Amino acid sequence: MSHLQDRLERYAKLHEAMRAGRVPPRFLVYTCDASQDGTPVGVGGYADRLTGVLSCALLALLTDRALLIQWETPFRLADHLSPNRIDWSFNYQGLVPEGPPPHLMYLIDRFGDPAVQDTFTHRDLEQEVFQGNPVVVFMVNSHLAELLLHNPHYRDELERMREDPNFHITYHRHLFPFLFKPRLPKAFCEQVFAPLLAAIEASYAIGIQFRTGGGGKWIDPLLARQSDYRLFFAEAERIIAGLGGRPFVIYFATDSEEVKEKVLAEYGPRYGERLLHLDQPIIHTERSEPEQVAAGAGFVIAEHLLLSQCDRLIIGRGGFGRSAAWIGGKEPLIIDTHQWLSEEEKQTVLGV
Repeated sequence: MSHLQDRLERYAKLHEAMRAGRVPPRFLVYTCDASQDGTPVGVGGYADRLTGVLSCALLALLTDRALLIQWETPFRLADHLSPNRIDWSFNYQGLVPEGPPPHLMYLIDRFGDPAVQDTFTHRDLEQEVFQGNPVVVFMVNSHLAELLLHNPHYRDELERMREDPNFHITYHRHLFPFLFKPRLPKAFCEQVFAPLLAAIEASYAIGIQFRTGGGGKWIDPLLARQSDYRLFFAEAERIIAGLGGRPFVIYFATDSEEVKEKVLAEYGPRYGERLLHLDQPIIHTERSEPEQVAAGAGFVIAEHLLLSQCDRLIIGRGGFGRSAAWIGGKEPLIIDTHQWLSEEEKQTVLGV
């Protein structure tokens, strides 16, 4: 058993004891439902929220606080991902005595804030920031591990936990299954998800996650032009050429219905049943209409789970594909067409 696995076993016992009221209450709450000063705030998509959850889980582990997750909007997380090793459901009523309100750490899009960086790279959070408050609430959508690895109060313990050169892989692939087990609708699981997963597991699976900002419907600074999907498939074909005839599949995911149609028309005849995709409406957790999100949230999570099981992931700069790769224990291949490749370089990559 690794140090991190042993630490998680001990943490699960502490968490259960704290929820049962056998030890003094010290809770760390992740929320994407709160607001700043009564004003609703944007948190981001599924990957941004998952990033916040896993950052809070790591911090709760380091500070021996029981993690709770408050994620009820725009969909209820527990309807799709159930608690696994610990009961993180949001309820501490009767366990915390009357006293000051919870300490709120509002960190949405504040990763580059000098004050935030100073707090998480230098200070003893429990003693200097939380100050014994029984409930600390986090709104966060960034990777706090990048800062905590520089903090002298936590650095050594994090290095003992490390199992991969990229520490993000270490905690993603351990903490996600520690917290969650999929809870997909039975019919969808049997008829759609399970066959796709079986195909991915039976062959060398190349996952492609191509992000366009919903075909331009969602404002996003990390977009790729729609035609750039050919760069991703060119890289996939290089990987296939090195497989020596080994069976393969390509699982394609995108946030653009138009791109999906183009890819199926262009590459479908070439790959046939080896080109896989989830045939469900495309949504964004925060930017689509609420009724669309409520109906399609399970498909978003299913897509993320399927990508995590691919042997190789080719992605853009977004967090959705990156977190899927890390949960699967892999380093993704990132093609940053929007920021780095000139038109001449793209032609070089394509070999045309």
